Amino acid sequence: MIPLMINGRVLVKPDSPKKVTEGGIELPDISKDVPKSGIVISSDYSYKDKDGAEYFFKEGSRVHFPSFCPLIINLKLTEKEEEFYIIKCEDILFVEGTP
Repeated sequence: MIPLMINGRVLVKPDSPKKVTEGGIELPDISKDVPKSGIVISSDYSYKDKDGAEYFFKEGSRVHFPSFCPLIINLKLTEKEEEFYIIKCEDILFVEGTP
């Protein structure tokens, strides 16, 4: 069961960290950066900022965020436990594919 996010939060499945650079250099585990993008799994759907602008975060949308903002949690939604991020809507930089 997927948890329902409230209070302007989004549950994101992070992208896998790159193991090889574009130049073909293999990275050790310690040097891998925290993923800065992922797919929305669950959201509060709409979020109004302090100026009254409304933003929509649909499930399946790809979002980008700073590396310092996610709260990292482990959830068992299928047979195995996976890592997910809980992010405040105001911390999301942009949503891919939106006008």
